[in-house]
Amino acid sequence: MKADENKGKNRVYFAQGDEDYGGTYIAAKTSKEAKKIALNTWVAETVDNPFIEVRVTRCWSVAGTNYEGELDIKQINDLGLAWWSCEECDGEDFEIINGETYKCKKCGKIFNIPYVD
Repeated sequence: MKADENKGKNRVYFAQGDEDYGGTYIAAKTSKEAKKIALNTWVAETVDNPFIEVRVTRCWSVAGTNYEGELDIKQINDLGLAWWSCEECDGEDFEIINGETYKCKKCGKIFNIPYVD
């Protein structure tokens, strides 16, 4: 049963302050816990009143995970939450080389991960 497989696992949430700066992915048991974590990240620094303005929404495409807290780029990619496609072939399956570059599994080319600056 699928529900039993995810019992006890964390849910994945997207936390966002000012929408011009994007957001961060967080793995937590509840949205309340995710917001508490988000208030201690860079997302909270993008707004005047973080407690009110930071929004946390559930990522329904991820059933559950053993990851905890703010997710790094490798964890985000492992969960299928990458926000970009390959510059060369439009592929969406990547291998993260480091925190700044990825290799497309479709065409094999290496590019920089497109972060919001």
